[in-house]
Amino acid sequence: SRYASLFMDTDVYGAHSTGTDALWSGVPIVVPAPGLNFASRVSSSLLHSVGLTHLISRTWQDYQDIATALAQSPQKLEAVRGT
Repeated sequence: SRYASLFMDTDVYGAHSTGTDALWSGVPIVVPAPGLNFASRVSSSLLHSVGLTHLISRTWQDYQDIATALAQSPQKLEAVRGT
């Protein structure tokens, strides 16, 4: 069984090895708009490298909308996991 369905990253200091572990485990990451410092852009870079750029938000509303859409649709969430 799964313990997590969706990983919500933070904006100031994003996931690094934890984000990598989540992706390897099939748990998609929703990322806030990339910040100005290196630590806030790591998750975006991870998602770029695996072709999941549609999970990188541009605004806080976009961040919430992406997460809500995935949380409310098991089909969308499973489609992202299968990528």
